[in-house]
Amino acid sequence: MKQEIIQLLLNREFYLKNKHRINPALFDTSDLKPVYRTLIRAHEKYDTDLTIQDLEALFESENPMLPDTKIANIKILMRELAARPPINPDIAEDVIHRTYQQMIGNDIANIGLQIEEGSITDLSVLKRLIDKVNDDFTVIDEDLECTTDIDELLADTSDDNRWKFNIRSLDSKVPGIAGGELCILFARPETGKTAAHISLCYAPGGFADQGASVHTFVNEEPSKRTMVRAVSAWTGMTKEEIFEDSDFAKAEWKAVRDKVKMRDAHGMSIEAIDAYCEQHKPDVIVVDQLDKVQVNGTFSRTDEKLREIYTQAREIAKRHNVAFIAISQASADAEGKTRLNPTEMEGSKTGKFAEADLIIGIGRHEYGVDEEPDYTRHLCVGKNKISGWHGTIVCLIEPRISRYVD
Repeated sequence: MKQEIIQLLLNREFYLKNKHRINPALFDTSDLKPVYRTLIRAHEKYDTDLTIQDLEALFESENPMLPDTKIANIKILMRELAARPPINPDIAEDVIHRTYQQMIGNDIANIGLQIEEGSITDLSVLKRLIDKVNDDFTVIDEDLECTTDIDELLADTSDDNRWKFNIRSLDSKVPGIAGGELCILFARPETGKTAAHISLCYAPGGFADQGASVHTFVNEEPSKRTMVRAVSAWTGMTKEEIFEDSDFAKAEWKAVRDKVKMRDAHGMSIEAIDAYCEQHKPDVIVVDQLDKVQVNGTFSRTDEKLREIYTQAREIAKRHNVAFIAISQASADAEGKTRLNPTEMEGSKTGKFAEADLIIGIGRHEYGVDEEPDYTRHLCVGKNKISGWHGTIVCLIEPRISRYVD
């Protein structure tokens, strides 16, 4: 690998990109170490690509007193170098970077040992090292650079690439949700949070019907119960009607069942959800409820923990290009209200708000125990980075089949 790296370092662009991460110790046990030094000096002097012949000539001119046997060995190495097929530059960069990280790790460990022994009594040495290497320690992924091609930009940001909402009045104001975006649905208990995501995902015209692979993580109720509700939303049949005519329900459900994945997520961590998305590549994920997932770390307050969960959810959406729908609870301040705003989400007035692209609060009229249920629901768009529209959509919930309708 040492010879292949020398070979790639002849290229001026590759050298400039990787010179700060190259650990000279990589060549300590090799006759290539003086060759590497010659190569570095050549790049400092000449603003061009180098050839093996250039390197050989420069090496001889810089080392006139070397024994002939040593010169002969170096020439053999260079001829072998010229005859080798080139290595993949990405692989070479990975090797260089890993070696560089190991070197920095050893330096930090040595500083730690000196601190433990008392020969270093402050952290200034460590701080200088970190300040020096910080920018070079992490590889910048060039593939993440945004294109400047207008046609490509328009194609990638077109509303045609969004999963559309199957509530017409909502769809007319917000053109759906796309991969890389975080949407929060929140409401008070018994308002219809679970029914909302079931309806958007699994009712006719929903995300699954549009062809999205929808994966739902359930920690509010057994996932089998949520799955039955999804069947109801798709078929328009109540649970009782499904039992009475299961053959018909099976035939209808077959149209979307391959797009539906659900799993119990009691005690599941946000890191596990990240790993799941890496493995299964969903188009849409729903976590009901996101506030209840676990997260690594120590937090002194609930709002700090929730902010970390939602920050990671946002990163998962971007990293895996998945539309992420988080179900959350509204605080007691929202009880009986038809107009909800994002500051009424439970546990975090700003942390959740900051991370989301779209926040929809679900409000309803308050009614007493002896009163007829009011199935009117108010979808309050409180944050909208997608289309910019803010306001309230009035619709109806059909709780027996978990559908929201205009």
